Amino acid sequence: MQNADEKKKALLKDLLDAENQLKNIKRDDIGNIIDEAKRKAASANSTATDTMNKLNDIRKEVDKINVSPSDANLKNVLDGVDQTVKDLLKTIPSLDDKISEVENLTSQFSTSNITENIKKIKELIEQARDAANRIVVPMKFTGDGHVELRPPKNLDDLKAYTDLSLSLQRPLTSGDRGDGRRRRRQTSSKNDMFVLYLGGRDSKNYIGMVLRNNVLYGVYKLNGEEMVMKTGFITKSSFEQAMFDSVELHRIYQDAEMVLTKYSAGSSGSQPIKKSEQGQDIKNLLDLTPNDIVFYVGGYPSNFTPPDSLKYPGYHGCIEFSSFNDKVISLYNFKNAEKINPEPPCKRYKSRGDTSYFEGTGYGKMKIDSKLYISMNVYTRSENGLLLYMENEGTYFTLTMEKGIIFLRSNLLEAATDNVKIFPRDNFADVLFYAANNKIIVRANSKQVVSRDLPYDYSKFKECYIGGAPQDLRERDNITMRPFKGCIKDLKLNRNHKTLDEEVGISNGCPKDSMVTRKAEFNLGSSLSSDLAGFSLAGNVSVSLGFKSTENQGLILQYKKASEGLMNIALQNGYVIVTLSSDMWKSNKQYNDGQWHYVTAKRTSGRTEVIIDDEDIAQPHSGSSSTADTAGSLVLGENEFKGCISNLYTRRPDHLYKAEDFSTFGSSGNVFVDVCTADSPAQQMLDRSPKRDGVMQVINESLSECALPALVQHAYRMGGPSSSLSYSLPFQVLQPRPHFSLDVRTRAPEGLLFFATTRGGRSHLALYISKGRIRLSVGKQKEIFNREKYNDGKWHSIIFSLEKKKFRLVVDGIRAQDGQLTNAELTSMQQFVSPMYLGSVPESLHKELKSKALPKQSVSGCIRNFKMNGAAMSNPTTNHGVGPCFEGQTQRGAYFSGNGAHVIINDSFVVDPSFELLFSIRPRSPTGLLLHVGDFSRSQNGITMSHYLSVYMLSGEVVAQVNNGKGDFMVSVKPKASLCDGTFHKISVIKRKNVIQLHVDTVDNYKIGPPSSTNTLTKDSLYVGGIPEMSMQQMIPVTSSFVGCIQDMRINSEPVSFDSSSPPVSGISMADPKAPAPGRVEDEKTDRINDAELALKGINMLLNNGFKESDELFRTYRNHSPLMSFGASFVSFLNAMMTFEEEKMQTAFEDLKATERLCESENTGVIETIKNKIKRSMDSQRSGVAAVDRLQRQIIIADCQVYLAVLSFIKQELSSYIKGGWILRKAWKMYNKCYSDITQLQEGSRRRASEQQATPPPSLSSSSDLSHHSRSSSPGPSPSHRVDGVSPEALDRLKGSVSFGYGLFHLCISMVPPHLLKIVNLLGFPGDRLQGLSALTYASEILALLWYHTVVQPFFALDGADTQAGLMEAKSILQQREAIYPNSSLFMFFKGRVQRLECQITSALTSFRDALDLASDQREIQHVCLYEIGWCSMIELNYREAYKAFERLMTESRWSQCYYAYLTGVCQGATGDLEGAVHVFKDVQRLFKRKNNQIELFSMKRAEKLRSTSLSKELCILSVIEILYLWKALANCSTAKLQTMTQVLQGIDDASCAGLKNLLLGAINKCLHNTKDAIQYFRLAARDEVGRLSNSYVQPYSCYELGCVLLNTPESVARGRMLMLQAKEDYSGYDFENRLHVRIHSAFASMRTEAQP
Repeated sequence: MQNADEKKKALLKDLLDAENQLKNIKRDDIGNIIDEAKRKAASANSTATDTMNKLNDIRKEVDKINVSPSDANLKNVLDGVDQTVKDLLKTIPSLDDKISEVENLTSQFSTSNITENIKKIKELIEQARDAANRIVVPMKFTGDGHVELRPPKNLDDLKAYTDLSLSLQRPLTSGDRGDGRRRRRQTSSKNDMFVLYLGGRDSKNYIGMVLRNNVLYGVYKLNGEEMVMKTGFITKSSFEQAMFDSVELHRIYQDAEMVLTKYSAGSSGSQPIKKSEQGQDIKNLLDLTPNDIVFYVGGYPSNFTPPDSLKYPGYHGCIEFSSFNDKVISLYNFKNAEKINPEPPCKRYKSRGDTSYFEGTGYGKMKIDSKLYISMNVYTRSENGLLLYMENEGTYFTLTMEKGIIFLRSNLLEAATDNVKIFPRDNFADVLFYAANNKIIVRANSKQVVSRDLPYDYSKFKECYIGGAPQDLRERDNITMRPFKGCIKDLKLNRNHKTLDEEVGISNGCPKDSMVTRKAEFNLGSSLSSDLAGFSLAGNVSVSLGFKSTENQGLILQYKKASEGLMNIALQNGYVIVTLSSDMWKSNKQYNDGQWHYVTAKRTSGRTEVIIDDEDIAQPHSGSSSTADTAGSLVLGENEFKGCISNLYTRRPDHLYKAEDFSTFGSSGNVFVDVCTADSPAQQMLDRSPKRDGVMQVINESLSECALPALVQHAYRMGGPSSSLSYSLPFQVLQPRPHFSLDVRTRAPEGLLFFATTRGGRSHLALYISKGRIRLSVGKQKEIFNREKYNDGKWHSIIFSLEKKKFRLVVDGIRAQDGQLTNAELTSMQQFVSPMYLGSVPESLHKELKSKALPKQSVSGCIRNFKMNGAAMSNPTTNHGVGPCFEGQTQRGAYFSGNGAHVIINDSFVVDPSFELLFSIRPRSPTGLLLHVGDFSRSQNGITMSHYLSVYMLSGEVVAQVNNGKGDFMVSVKPKASLCDGTFHKISVIKRKNVIQLHVDTVDNYKIGPPSSTNTLTKDSLYVGGIPEMSMQQMIPVTSSFVGCIQDMRINSEPVSFDSSSPPVSGISMADPKAPAPGRVEDEKTDRINDAELALKGINMLLNNGFKESDELFRTYRNHSPLMSFGASFVSFLNAMMTFEEEKMQTAFEDLKATERLCESENTGVIETIKNKIKRSMDSQRSGVAAVDRLQRQIIIADCQVYLAVLSFIKQELSSYIKGGWILRKAWKMYNKCYSDITQLQEGSRRRASEQQATPPPSLSSSSDLSHHSRSSSPGPSPSHRVDGVSPEALDRLKGSVSFGYGLFHLCISMVPPHLLKIVNLLGFPGDRLQGLSALTYASEILALLWYHTVVQPFFALDGADTQAGLMEAKSILQQREAIYPNSSLFMFFKGRVQRLECQITSALTSFRDALDLASDQREIQHVCLYEIGWCSMIELNYREAYKAFERLMTESRWSQCYYAYLTGVCQGATGDLEGAVHVFKDVQRLFKRKNNQIELFSMKRAEKLRSTSLSKELCILSVIEILYLWKALANCSTAKLQTMTQVLQGIDDASCAGLKNLLLGAINKCLHNTKDAIQYFRLAARDEVGRLSNSYVQPYSCYELGCVLLNTPESVARGRMLMLQAKEDYSGYDFENRLHVRIHSAFASMRTEAQP
């Protein structure tokens, strides 16, 4: 409300300006409209003035109420509040109606600013309503009045969820005691009264409250039986010292609870009275429509009849509302009011706290001075939100929460963050934002989050916004982050408490219940999960949730526990499929329409019911569901759902009457809690919404055309960076003094408007926007501009011209200072060439734009009235992605403007015998072609045939016409409602062989055509919206293009994206892509560097512990050459391989992709350079260097692909193996191609050599694959004979590079589980481990060989049971490198690995500790060393040292804190500290994040089991031995340690772990070479039925181990093979299944090798 008077004055000025502009319009045909618009504008102005005056009065009165609670004159202050409030808010609805009328009238013609003025007034009205919602004054009712409140906007959410908070007061009368009871028994109808009603006018669904004998009752009815909740008496008090009782209503689906807390405004309190009901009906939604819903408080109008249970007299007393569905609400923000506050409202003091609640809809504004030091305490349950926004003249800073991480963003800086998640949290966090020492610094919880140099004078900032920003500023700066939702207290500016100067969407207090996160948005690969206490499938079950999605497949919810069964809710082909235990139900309708739908699955006394949207009762369905055990966790999304989920309710005892809080769930992938945004497609279309309540539009069916949108005449919408219009004009027209004019409307700060160039590109004439200012660039570098900013979304008129030596720019009548040309510049400007461009220019001109610092992309906005020399330029020569310009709001889809506009979806589309098409249209013409594929003149065996499918509109009917080769047949549908009614109509076409079925909304029809024995031959372009002008048009009944909007198109269940289709023909409105397409890398480089020398330097830094220096070197020069880019990516990959942290792996992934893109872009440039050099007959040596560069880049690309595959494979998930296989396919092709090219060059070298050239590869100077690339990137001169400028040495080096990738490629394939090898072979490449090792040896690839021999091979047992294989090779490599790198922490680490595998544990610990000390600056190597120290300590049974190492990893590492916590717990318990172990096991559950990670899932289940049992030191030691076994570390233990383990295990007498105990005893005896005992224990373990019931890994692993032992004896080989096969084929779904399959596969491979002669 503050500064409302200034806003009023500004609005008055704008409206007077608009009125003056209206007076100047001389169009007689709209004279009456103008007069009416002026009258309405004047009326709106008058009402706005009154509104502002009354708002100021209210502000003053309310301020007085809050000033002094002990003021003796408080009663006098309140006397006039009621009348002021009534008068004020009675005006607002009428003002809104009048402004809407003005808006509808003015949309019919074009004016400059009236639309903007109306938007400002409506924004002011919303602020007034927001202010009204924050009036904390009770409302008095005397029994004959009522208030009609505005219902919530989100009726979809209201269906499932209702949360209402209010306070009631009743007046004292004679005979009252004050507690609500009468002194004596008597019947008093005066104590029966109506409180509220929320529901439909037909009383089918509703919620209400009444008083019966002064006792508060709550009632609700949801399509069935009415439920009643009786609470207690309402306190009675005087109006002068009113005491209010607090009432809360919580409803979630069919369950509701009322809470009455008495004396809530008094000094004394009482225990809340809680009453609840649980509905039994399966129908559980409060289904209300916008046209039917009413919300009455205190009474109801005479034309409304409430249900009998609520038919009571009006309320007598005071009522105050607090919140409704998480939003602050006041009775003073009413829609209608009758006879309220006839007397002053109740008097009571309500103090204002120091905490403010931000609803997530507005912002707070405060002025700042020359210093910048802002602090606040923040509480939120959301992960995303705008915390702070500052701007000044186009420069802005934002402080945001993104996935719980604080980011600093600005148009002056790169995004800055420390990537530490802070929110959501259970308490307040202090956030500090300040400038100091030319830096901008952000701190959170006393830790520095961001520190960046500040390239701006921060004293220029005069104001900032907390928790959000005004809409016009958000649009201008493209701020898309949602406003902050949560609480803020202790807001300080320069260390002094600060009150916000303006508040929108902010209220007092901190209602934490309103911050419960009830919805989430999922992307593919994301999920939420939680162990919901008390939820079980063992008995009765009731689960309800809402969802929305446009995908036809997706797993919405899953839960599986071996002892209870499973539950799934999924989408299959758009149908809802619910699985409960072994039964399935399927919906009758499809629900992948992008709308909210609610599903309830309920099992009571063995009877199961499933219903969707209260009307679709699902039917039993045959089928099966394969669901992994979720170990008691309820999982949402599970990586296979894209869409939103809300209002999950499980009716579990611990959480009745409440929706689940998604902020407490564990998350994985790209999931956003408390958010459900609509899709943001690349196209948009007009959404005028012309209908008003109670007014029906008259549709003249005699008209041949539909009503057109509010089209801006002679205007074009430049829809994206590549949008452009070109105009080809004769040379004479551009001479000698070209004069141009146009109008522009945009909110974009940057973009090209006009461009014309001269012959040779020496000079130009360009008009563009930079930082909101319009600039004219002429000649080579000369510019003039106006200092005003014009990116405000309004129309601006621009004139620019050349006048002899001067050039001029005039914007909105304001003339910039003329520019001056020299004689030479003037001469060059007289040679303009055609065409000239509006918007962007062809890519061939991008280099010229870049050299002149001009923007390449088009401005995003509208351009109209383009004229040259006074003549309108109405017919552009070409149109690329430019559509019509409209007034009004937009929505998703694509607008086709006719006149040949069309899109080619597919250049070679095949219409199969089964074909499905689904889309929605809102046409502007009753006739037009919608879709066509096929042609009319195919010939086969001499028979003329036609194969096509067309869908079109003809005079308001929809027609589908088909020819399968045996003649035409068609089906048509005339919809019930006119297609031209301004709404969308859903159309579906289904073809099954010779049957075609057509649906339009609710009307359908079908046609059976002639049978055809031929296959459909359509393999032609698929057109949407129209087809090009060609002869085939004459064969179609409709040749005109479609005019109107198309959205949600799907072909064969696949969504169609118009922006990813071929470039559209003119007339299709496309929206802006998020970023311009990357430009080509320039061929010419500046400051050429010796990348080979730098790469070797970086590698040597890395191996000599200079990790930071190496990383900085590579990243500094990563854009200078592919080799340096690959070096940076290699370091990033190495860090990922050492830590397995998801963030490191993601960074490595992004770096490798960036290197790949750089090599691919430069590849193109190099090929073109080679061609040019050949054409110019340049010397062969330079051509050879280019060839080496090309091959080197291709090898780097292939290497990047192999590294990306490794990143996928180490996840050990099915989808990751498949993805990695596809990545390797590309690498395999590149390696083969490079190998072939190198071989050809080598053969050519041999043929031309006068003497034999057999130079072996030179010795290495480095130990990384990078060295191969560096040596081959700079061949240099050589005395050896060259072929085509390429030396044999260079070819040998290239072959070494290929050999590295080739070898690593084969090793990657060897890591794939055997059950996936068939799929890999289908991709077209084999995998040979020995061949890979041979290639790596040839390439002398040191790190890869060490990694393979010391980590991969022992872990997977790739050479059967011999864990010592490869150690000799590893020791040899280390001995060679020790002299060169004596203090390398990397080589020291591998030395420790070798010593550990040789069972030299003491020496290994020494090496790991030395490596730990050497890597003092490298966290990644420190962590792998700590990991090995922990393991070696476990091998030595030194549990305390192991516990210390793993505890540090649990605190510092980001890879798997859950796994490290489990290791910490079992080691701590093994020391005897059982209490500490239990505490850590609780942390395991909290840290369990990645549901698909086998290690974390195992850790979580084991920790849960240990917590739930009687924990003992022996059980913890058993768990340690189990880990040693699973990670194949028992073989590294000494005989004495193994015997100690045996003694501990034999002392354990717990039946639940008998199978595991026997398996471990067998493994220990196998290590001790006690074969007989090992066989006995393995057989006992294999018969473990307890483990089989829990799907334990014990049985399959026992079969494998027993098989391994039996394979060593010739007479038992057959038995051993059978056990191996049994382990592989008879068991599935257990822990570490893939790991065992790899070992079994290796064992079989080893047997085959030994069997070969």
